[in-house]
Amino acid sequence: MRKYKIKIADKIYEVEVEEIDNHVTPHPSQIVESLSTANIGSKAQISPTKAVTAPIPGKIMKISVIKGTKVVSGTSLFVIEAMKMENDILADTNATVAEVLVKEGDMVQTGQILLRYE
Repeated sequence: MRKYKIKIADKIYEVEVEEIDNHVTPHPSQIVESLSTANIGSKAQISPTKAVTAPIPGKIMKISVIKGTKVVSGTSLFVIEAMKMENDILADTNATVAEVLVKEGDMVQTGQILLRYE
């Protein structure tokens, strides 16, 4: 498996591809997004109010930060399970967590605020 970052319309996506028979083909279980809709496994969306929102609907499986945690760009914030796949939600900025608004096991919807930065 090889990991790549691609940028489309100012959005950064992380994808993994697997080489099969000397052809590089996206691995179906690793396709992180339908590029026209979600932002799965990629940098989390940061709104002007410095809130991280869920890029996809799913279940919060893991929360990696608490109030006061200082994060740097690329830090894993959450793992959301959607369609039996676990998707890392990563910080795209350096900041301090002001509050976490969800707990493990919560079901979230696309656009729901998960945490706020100071």
